[in-house]
Amino acid sequence: MTLGGNICAELTQAVLDQETVAALFADLAVCTQVRSIQTKGEAHDHASLAPRDLDDAHARLMDGRLRSVQIRYRWQDQEWCDTLFHAEQGLRLVRWEILPS
Repeated sequence: MTLGGNICAELTQAVLDQETVAALFADLAVCTQVRSIQTKGEAHDHASLAPRDLDDAHARLMDGRLRSVQIRYRWQDQEWCDTLFHAEQGLRLVRWEILPS
């Protein structure tokens, strides 16, 4: 996909149930190299770069203490970014590959 002459990554989106979210976090822990975890709490809060591990981010997301979590990671020699956030339908995942500059 191109936008204004620049190559843009395709987005993948899905609404996930609790079991699938748990499996995602387990896969991220075992199969990837996590580069960073950003979190967002209440609506008026700014995103935080405070170091959190995957277990902490997962627990806080599931119990509602976090509105969203963004995880940047390396998998199969590619950089990826997953954002999970609370939506009306449940937890929404937005995933994209981070393309080289």
